[in-house]
Amino acid sequence: MKIIFCVDLDAFFASVEESLNPGLKGKPLIIGSSPLEGRGVVSTCNYEARKYGIKSGMSIVKAYRLCPFAVFLPPRLEIYEVVSERIMSFLRSLTSKFEQLSVDEAFLDVTEKVRDWEEAKEFANEIKEFIFKNYGITSSIGISFNKLLAKLACQKCKPNGIKVVDPPNAKEFLKDLRVEELPGIGKQTTKELKRVGIKKVEDIWKFGLKELQRLFGNFGSELYILSQGEGEDDVYERDELKSLGKEITLSEDTLDRITLFSILQILARDVTEYAKHQNLLFKTITLKIKTKNFKVYTRSKTLKTFSDSSQDIFSTCKKLLEEFLKREIPIRLLGIRVSKFCKNSTLKKFWNKKHF
Repeated sequence: MKIIFCVDLDAFFASVEESLNPGLKGKPLIIGSSPLEGRGVVSTCNYEARKYGIKSGMSIVKAYRLCPFAVFLPPRLEIYEVVSERIMSFLRSLTSKFEQLSVDEAFLDVTEKVRDWEEAKEFANEIKEFIFKNYGITSSIGISFNKLLAKLACQKCKPNGIKVVDPPNAKEFLKDLRVEELPGIGKQTTKELKRVGIKKVEDIWKFGLKELQRLFGNFGSELYILSQGEGEDDVYERDELKSLGKEITLSEDTLDRITLFSILQILARDVTEYAKHQNLLFKTITLKIKTKNFKVYTRSKTLKTFSDSSQDIFSTCKKLLEEFLKREIPIRLLGIRVSKFCKNSTLKKFWNKKHF
């Protein structure tokens, strides 16, 4: 039986800003475009802002209406990357089995580091204390025997918590989870599930695999597997990165082009930074679209030359999205992924680590 940590840095971008400027602590803080521009979306926000219903992917105008006295700051990705690299290097040093998911989240297999679940909890607390002492950032750690359950446990203990889901308690933990807490289940999907009487994971169990497949097709199979808490338990860093990307689920289905294009800009910017962090140039750009009827569409284009430009990603995906929007199908999720990499030997780190 493996013991796996899911470590998540709480409201990471906002937490870095608070660490740099302690005067921001206790105030609603929103990272994104300026509300004065009248367009754009929320990249992330701190937990004070979330009390007002603000969340990632929401239009900046709506966020301003909900909390006009919040502090609005533009993202400073270069700084966030430096802090992330330092923390991830620390986490990587703790175990031989490490898997970074994003700038603010990682899995650690600590099976060989601890003897039991209680010792695992103590180890997790030591990790949290180190990160907070050195970077002023709180973190949450979910602990379980596979990556799915570790991630779900992490979500349930945010912010600044630790939660253990061991084998004897896994079913009890899953039973009362709301369906929207499962990965990949957004607002509109939740509505569709509630329409047939599925509000919690225990409701999924009542249907069974065949009935879920009849109602939802392939998605029904995915839903059943998620409800059983079945997940991969291999934690590893891939020797050869095949692709990297990011997705944003919208707060509501939309055909609004300003909102959709603003989200594309955020995704393009973030994916570019991820690629630069890996010292990679990319050639193939893929746009992922999920619509209100659960269907997922992907559109790809291969550039003539390798690139590390967010503008190349944005302009390519904007054209692909404009073509798709002719269908007039409301969109609930957008994602961008890049692939076909080559190493960029000419890139140099812009930020000196000693600067922070």
